[in-house]
Amino acid sequence: MMRRGLAFSLVLGLISTARAQVDVTFTLTPVQPALGYAPMTPVSVDVFLTQSTGTPKSVRFAQIDVRNTHASLLSSLTYPTAPGAGAQPFWDFTSNANCTAGTSANCGLNHFIEPIPGGSRVDIGAIAYKGLLVNTNEQLDLASGVALKVGRINLMTPALAGDYTLDVINTTISNLDPDVGGEVRYGFALAGQEATDPLARFRNGSGLTGGTVVIKVAGGGECTLNAATADRGHNQTLSQNRRNKVILTFDGCPGGVLPGVPPAGTALTIRKMLAGPAFDVDIRSGFTITTNANQLIIQDTAVNPNPPALQNLMWYSVHSTGWAGVADFCLDYRVRFGDADNTGIVNFGDLGNINVSVGQAQNDANRWRNIDAANALITFGDIGLANTFISPLPLNKPAGHAVACTP
Repeated sequence: MMRRGLAFSLVLGLISTARAQVDVTFTLTPVQPALGYAPMTPVSVDVFLTQSTGTPKSVRFAQIDVRNTHASLLSSLTYPTAPGAGAQPFWDFTSNANCTAGTSANCGLNHFIEPIPGGSRVDIGAIAYKGLLVNTNEQLDLASGVALKVGRINLMTPALAGDYTLDVINTTISNLDPDVGGEVRYGFALAGQEATDPLARFRNGSGLTGGTVVIKVAGGGECTLNAATADRGHNQTLSQNRRNKVILTFDGCPGGVLPGVPPAGTALTIRKMLAGPAFDVDIRSGFTITTNANQLIIQDTAVNPNPPALQNLMWYSVHSTGWAGVADFCLDYRVRFGDADNTGIVNFGDLGNINVSVGQAQNDANRWRNIDAANALITFGDIGLANTFISPLPLNKPAGHAVACTP
């Protein structure tokens, strides 16, 4: 691989304690709004190198490594070949006098260029000047305090709100492996040009700074229930005779976090469904309501099963309206003790379903089999309890209530 060969010819050399520093910075187009971009917005990211101090330095070798970029950004990255910037993806040689309007074919002509993705490594690209001496008409020259554009990346902002990091130097890399990690080197210059940094090599943790930018995606200020991700969703069964818990996931929350616990009132109500259609009184006070990032967790606090907060063979509706920052939503649940497999009836299939978890500690994946919720283990007692509820009769919604619910 080209980089491996360079290591033998360029790593050697002394690095002064007074060495300069190379900063990696960015310009975003369009400019990033204070609250973040809208989802699915195309953004161009220009990448710059800035030498912090000292006389101008000619870049002998440069490498980017974007593998530490957030996965939701990484999958969208493309590396354009802008007019006048050269025919090689990402790299921009327009600061080079050998790359002028009308002669863009010469851009990068005097560099070895490893395209992105490069060689056996994914999303790593490198350039190396192949001349023997400095030539200001061909190399990229860094000057103190002057940002030099060296490349461009295009991306698409993710569909979900949140903060997403673009990392072009792989800030997780601090070793000297020439095949990975961002790097800038200079050398092979005219006598005296690099007296303080002969063959200087800059890497993360060793003179190469910056290299990351946070791309913010706004969610329109509103979280939206992703009903498909509920572990028990609309028109499904709550099977335990106490301590039933529902975990709901929301998309589009700014920063990926719900705006706290829903306040009292219509922001969240839990009511028995009655014929009519009608609803009984709100029993939210019988539940603990907590959040974990973009998840809302609702759990029956009843310790004893007689009477539980949720009564057997009843339908209940969870409604939310007017919760600031969250779109209105509703979910209907049937309570059927023993319906571990969520089919709407209780039969021998449920007993077999529970049996596979006997002896296991209850967790969020198997808790529907812990019918009596009496302890942290699923036992044969849960099978025996479910057996007392066996019935092939379906549990229909009270008259007047539709299959779909309306917040």
